[in-house]
Amino acid sequence: MALYSEPPLLNETIYPISDNNNYKTYSIVWLDASINSQENIETQGKLRSFIDYLQIFENVDQCEKHIQSVSSGDRIIFVVSGDLGQQLIPKIHPLEQIFSIYIYCANKEFHQQWTKEYKKVIVILR
Repeated sequence: MALYSEPPLLNETIYPISDNNNYKTYSIVWLDASINSQENIETQGKLRSFIDYLQIFENVDQCEKHIQSVSSGDRIIFVVSGDLGQQLIPKIHPLEQIFSIYIYCANKEFHQQWTKEYKKVIVILR
């Protein structure tokens, strides 16, 4: 099931998932130590315009507990800062509810190196 022809970037137009009832329930979970920065708040507004559920976290442990509590029948689009992603991605990548992972970072080249083994990860530049 292809939802997009190419993975969307947070600063580009992102098209909503169809209302077709055959789709699973999708949500966005965003983990970032600076989740309340002006730039991140603006991006959160854009994300909320196309998806019903956006959950934000500053704490890795709380975020991991939330992700693990989500039904395996639901799908999470996970957005994470690079540093926190290094801590959490190895733990959550195998989970069925993780649909895709976007690393929202300032050092794209660095994060592309360590994420090579994780097929769900897309590194994007902040």
